[in-house]
Amino acid sequence: MMHDVRALMKETDPEFSIITEGTVDALLPEIDVFHGLGPGSMITPNSFPEMFRYTFPESIIIQLNPSPALTRYDANYAAVYGLRHEIMCRYEPDAEYLKSGHLPSQKDYSDLFINDPPSVKKITEAPASEVSDYVHKLIEFENRYGLFFRRGKFIDQDGIEITGEDIVAKGFLYGNQTGVVVWNKNLTESRNFSVSVKGSVLQKQTGPGLSDKQSEMVLEANSLRLLIFEKTN
Repeated sequence: MMHDVRALMKETDPEFSIITEGTVDALLPEIDVFHGLGPGSMITPNSFPEMFRYTFPESIIIQLNPSPALTRYDANYAAVYGLRHEIMCRYEPDAEYLKSGHLPSQKDYSDLFINDPPSVKKITEAPASEVSDYVHKLIEFENRYGLFFRRGKFIDQDGIEITGEDIVAKGFLYGNQTGVVVWNKNLTESRNFSVSVKGSVLQKQTGPGLSDKQSEMVLEANSLRLLIFEKTN
């Protein structure tokens, strides 16, 4: 059935995309994008996003973020797992936030018939301009290093050794290079870390807003770093 649906839609518009919130192996040839991983998802906060990404390493997957604001924490979560970012605009307060930067209150949502409001706490944790500025910088950085973030194969921690408290690091393979995305998920404190890749040597490390010559193995609170390794043989 999905094959027939895809053939019909592609005939109508070759750029039409089919997106689903559920997937199995048999659907992969027919589905362009999977939507549903991320802190807003019921299935991932206390389960295994690594398992899903490892099982479907080359699938395009959208972060689930039922909010008009994409917080720095949630944006970094998406980046380290190679997810595409998302915001949702479903209600009038959402639209007002996006248009003017107005921070909504709980009352703004309770006065309307809304059965699934976004988290006001998340929306109001930082000014809209600050939230937007970081997300734009992060996406620009991901596009610049799209060999890993966009086209790399997710390999989790295969052949990668990582140390550091509060450090999450995941690898993306492209050709003879491995990009390791390192995230300090601590919200208030910097963390030291170390990363090595078997049979490879570190070529460069960089991050959003950082010089490509950055060399210190320390990450500020809730910050990302990309380490690029190249095989030695």
